[in-house]
Amino acid sequence: MRKFALAAAVIAVAGFALPASANTCGTEMKTVKSAWDKSTDAKKKDAALVHYKAAEQANGKKDEKACLDALGRAKAALK
Repeated sequence: MRKFALAAAVIAVAGFALPASANTCGTEMKTVKSAWDKSTDAKKKDAALVHYKAAEQANGKKDEKACLDALGRAKAALK
């Protein structure tokens, strides 16, 4: 019973660590990919693609901060 209570406490704390609305690399990648698909400016898409690929690499390395930074640059390139 004690293990169950400890496990429940860990899960509860983990639930509060990141709000459901927090942008994670995975959700942000979907957003940027959608914006990239909708863009018609080839120069902006090319510039954003460089940053998007960097985000993919960072995501593969489980580097959330680098991924989000690269995605921010990709979004800026699309504007």
